Amino acid sequence: MPGVLLEMESQGAPVSKAPDHPFMTSHQVVELEVDFSTQTLTGRCDITLLPQTKDNRTIKIDARQCVIPQGKVTVNERVAEFDYEDPMKALDIPDYLVWGPEQVDMQRDRLKRLAEEKSLEGTLEITIPKSVRIEEVDPFSEN
Repeated sequence: MPGVLLEMESQGAPVSKAPDHPFMTSHQVVELEVDFSTQTLTGRCDITLLPQTKDNRTIKIDARQCVIPQGKVTVNERVAEFDYEDPMKALDIPDYLVWGPEQVDMQRDRLKRLAEEKSLEGTLEITIPKSVRIEEVDPFSEN
């Protein structure tokens, strides 16, 4: 749950700063279906975002280990284009490899890359359709 940290000893006028993220999450609804027989989890997520700037045309969401079908990502009920590559796919072992204790160095190298990267791999990057109008919202206003 988002919160506001107030600095009580601040003197003078508050300093205006650019928002850390172009959007704030207002609401999130998650619907999940668990299938124990196939060990799968399917579902959908509806997120209501409050834009902090009207200039941003992309939304970035952490989505590691997801399968996201084309045409299923929407913004305001309009199908949106997106980019997504799951970094965990790098851990898949090709059928032609036979892993054993002799390949411990190769296994470590595959895991090392995932552990050291600080980038936003695994991010679902959604392009907001041009037909969607964005209005800036002050999340702390009463309107």
